[in-house]
Amino acid sequence: MKQHTTFYAIALSFLISTSHAEVVLDGTLGPAGPLTGPNFLIDTQLGQSVGNNIFHSFQSFNLNQAESATFTGPLGIQNVISRVTGGQASQIDGLLSLKIPEANLYFLNPTGIIFGPNAKIDVPASLYLSTADYLKLKDGGIFDATQPDNTLLTVAPPAAFGFLNQNPAAIRFENSQLVLPNNERLGKISRGEEVATTTLSLIGGDIFIKNGQIFTYGNDIHLVSVASLGEVPIVPSQLTDNSFTAYGTLSISHDTSTRTVGNLDASGLGGGEIFIRVGQMLLDNAWIFADTFGHQNGRGITIHATETLALENGSRITTESYQTQTSPIEVTGAAGPITIEANDLHLTNGSQISSTSQTAGQAGNINVSVRDTLSLVGINQNIPSAITSDSYASGSAGNITISANRFVMNEDAQIRAFTQGLGESGRIYLGIRTLEMQSGAQINVSVGDPRHFQGTHQGGTLTIDATDSVFITGKSNYLNNVTGLFSNTFTQGSGGTIKINAFNLTVEKGASIQALTTLNGNAGHIMLNVDTLNLTEAGTIRTNTLFGQGQGGTITVTAGQRLSIEGQGSGIAVSTDKNSQGAGGYIDIQTFELCINNAGGISARSEGQGNAGDIILQLGNKLLMNQGSIRTSATSADGGNIQITAPHYFYLVNSEITTSVGTGFGGGGNITLIPEFVIQDQTPIIAQAYGGPGGNIQITTTGIYQFPPVAASPIDASSQLGIDGEIFISLPDVDALENVFALSSEFNDRSGLLKRCSVQDIDNPSTFKVFTVPKNRRRAPDSFYSGF
Repeated sequence: MKQHTTFYAIALSFLISTSHAEVVLDGTLGPAGPLTGPNFLIDTQLGQSVGNNIFHSFQSFNLNQAESATFTGPLGIQNVISRVTGGQASQIDGLLSLKIPEANLYFLNPTGIIFGPNAKIDVPASLYLSTADYLKLKDGGIFDATQPDNTLLTVAPPAAFGFLNQNPAAIRFENSQLVLPNNERLGKISRGEEVATTTLSLIGGDIFIKNGQIFTYGNDIHLVSVASLGEVPIVPSQLTDNSFTAYGTLSISHDTSTRTVGNLDASGLGGGEIFIRVGQMLLDNAWIFADTFGHQNGRGITIHATETLALENGSRITTESYQTQTSPIEVTGAAGPITIEANDLHLTNGSQISSTSQTAGQAGNINVSVRDTLSLVGINQNIPSAITSDSYASGSAGNITISANRFVMNEDAQIRAFTQGLGESGRIYLGIRTLEMQSGAQINVSVGDPRHFQGTHQGGTLTIDATDSVFITGKSNYLNNVTGLFSNTFTQGSGGTIKINAFNLTVEKGASIQALTTLNGNAGHIMLNVDTLNLTEAGTIRTNTLFGQGQGGTITVTAGQRLSIEGQGSGIAVSTDKNSQGAGGYIDIQTFELCINNAGGISARSEGQGNAGDIILQLGNKLLMNQGSIRTSATSADGGNIQITAPHYFYLVNSEITTSVGTGFGGGGNITLIPEFVIQDQTPIIAQAYGGPGGNIQITTTGIYQFPPVAASPIDASSQLGIDGEIFISLPDVDALENVFALSSEFNDRSGLLKRCSVQDIDNPSTFKVFTVPKNRRRAPDSFYSGF
């Protein structure tokens, strides 16, 4: 793209510097010959009037610096329509003006239109610039610029631009600052009056804008680039999918960050609409704005790219509601929506698509539909590549909807629909095949400002529907961000909800899925529905209440095949901190097989005044633990309960299943285990308390098999100062001979049993010992208490 743009810049400079300024009539609609400059006056007598239309036809049309061309005519004329038939591109480096109030100007040159650095426009209504071959009128009339003899002039207004070849000519801008002024219209808007919207329209082949700025003061901007035969309606949003077999390229680039407005800018008291229909769209440090700073809502930005849309080096596509020095006392207009369709969409080096609010107006909704790959990568001067719909004042954040085949986020990239003001957080929905997040990438629907908590607004909802996998890994190399999904609440409101439906979900290397709340709101909910869930190398899923009266959040997991938790710091956790008064949340997991290894764990913790939450595990097969933990704990309140059921066995090695209370008079939580049998190797099962009663332990199984030393695998329900809990162990009715269980020979080879979750081999399997207890309840012997 940069090489192509450089070549274009050299060619353009040559054309402008060597061209001979001329406006020459071709004689097809009136007199022929050149007009007198440098200020060319083009009145009705030089063309042909038909109803409210005036038609002009030129052999050539060029303007150099300090030259002007002014179209005039009687009041009541609605459209001034001109064409260039001589086969040379029009080079405009002067003033193009129309002096008929409320009239539109149409300018067609099938050979090309080039705007230089001194080009200016002064048109009271809409301006249409096109390299089309003909202009079609609504009643079937034709104004043909390629074959003038085919022309049929009528009183009807224009309907469509027609293209007759596969390679329409380009429209080019070089250092041009084109403004569509309308002081009368602006005055009416500021007084709250309804006014008609005008348009600056570019319809042609490839469109190149280098260091150019097109500003319309809240009027619309329409750009269509085509590369085949067909017709573009005057209102291009009416284009159907089969209107053209191919579309062209829109390239916008800017050499520096110095500019007063966007390269395409429809901002105003009521933000104008920007509509773009192209094949590929390449933005290099380019800005496209359609902001509002008045009472009227922005009309938004719509982009259709049949191929690639690429934003690089800090490019922006933005709709915003914000306050200016000339704004009304309070801006209430909502930011306009953004709709993007492309085959591929890439945002790199701090480029952003955003619809935000700095006012009482709501941020706009963003809808992105990508047929293949969507990627957000990199930062630029600490600004991440991002898609955002945020609010920083009293307006609410907008909603973001994204569909893609493959979605990649890397190097601190962000998707956000949060608010740091008094508005509500937005919602984010991803409908994808795969999602890959790494190196500090984040998706965020948080609400409130962590620097000063205020408001009662709730966290947003984040939903991910992935037909294949979601992969979340690592931390930032630049901004110190944790990779992950976040619905945090820094207000009095409750936390939001995170929902994931996927075939496979992996969270690893310090990445996190988190719903946190502060003050009195309840923590958010996390709901996962997957086939396999892998948490490794400090990958976490957690909800947390920092302080206040809010309840801890809940985590529900349905994993059809397997849930694997591997490594120090990896796990699923719900907690309330020491300054909180609410009860801890609960964890509810349903999976076929659960594996917890190498210091991974599942926990429900309360460090404040509220009780710890519960852990409920329903397994379709077995539980395998090697240096893992399942625990609930409370500092002074009641410990939470643990319930685990499985139709097959528990294999517990150097692990723990515990409910505990550190101090105070809270009771230990209850533990209920219902496996086929339990293999216990240095794994305590404990429901202990300090001043309150110990929790009860109930185990329903066909047998409990323990490795020596037996004391390293206690089953204990004691209280240090209070009443001990009770232990209920239910075994089948057996006679004395059946109190000794012979181990099956298949236990001699444990590799098949343990490979899937990497549980370490254990020496001397024949040293298993049997501990059986009649079905009537009894306390476990003191020798089973290890002091844990």
